[in-house]
Amino acid sequence: RLSDTVRTEYLSFIICNSRKKEVEEKLFKYLSQCVDWDEWVINDIELSTPVFSRYKQLAKHWNFSLRSISQDQGMKINCRQLFSEYKKNLGKNTRLNLFNYRHKLESQGELQIKRVEKKSELNAAFEYLNLLHHSRWNAPCFDTDALAFHKKFANKMLDKNCLEFSLIELDGTVISALYNFIISGREYNIQAGFKNKCCQRISIGSLHMGYAIERAFQSKNCDTFDLLAGKGMKTDYKKQYKGICTHFQTVLLIRKPLLKILYACYGFAPSWLKRVLYNYQKQN
Repeated sequence: RLSDTVRTEYLSFIICNSRKKEVEEKLFKYLSQCVDWDEWVINDIELSTPVFSRYKQLAKHWNFSLRSISQDQGMKINCRQLFSEYKKNLGKNTRLNLFNYRHKLESQGELQIKRVEKKSELNAAFEYLNLLHHSRWNAPCFDTDALAFHKKFANKMLDKNCLEFSLIELDGTVISALYNFIISGREYNIQAGFKNKCCQRISIGSLHMGYAIERAFQSKNCDTFDLLAGKGMKTDYKKQYKGICTHFQTVLLIRKPLLKILYACYGFAPSWLKRVLYNYQKQN
């Protein structure tokens, strides 16, 4: 859990519903009796689902200690409501940043929104996404392994006509990139990047998101626009989008008795000591 990886929200087992309980019990029994392990980290479980309660029940049954590592939240927008009603419910500043400042952006020059529709366009699109993300966060959006994964995944989504990767060009220069995809009626916002201070007092990233949200409302194939987990650089901007909040939790299952004691002691340690231990673990 200390290394960079591709984040996966809504993590759960993929099991036929009719045999869900049976398979989960068999799996936990196997993990308890047949596999040697110390820690099991389960990332981004949605707290409102029965899956989380099931983990707690099985952990108690098999005498695993369960600890919360982190919590995060995302936002889902219902795209089957009237778009006019959705906009009306937004705060004034949010409505301006998402939709109503478009005329300011369009007045800056020739504006084009291009959707990636060919596999030959994917490499350039991901390159723009990484560069724009780097300009804002001083780091690429995806490192080497994650980039290879997403390129393969985007290729599959393109084959199924599920990819929603769009670029905004101003006078021929790409100023924003938005990487989404649609599966089973839900559009997932994976990553975005935009040019800092491109246009005075205009949030390019917010406007690009506004174009995507409006398109999702207009699509017959989309019921929900899912912003997933994560916050902005300065604010938790997703809260302003007036959707349904999704709570995620990453938990740690501990099996070894000695580790249970050590983690219990760690819980009482001062924050500076926790940072020292974390950095030591990361380096080793």
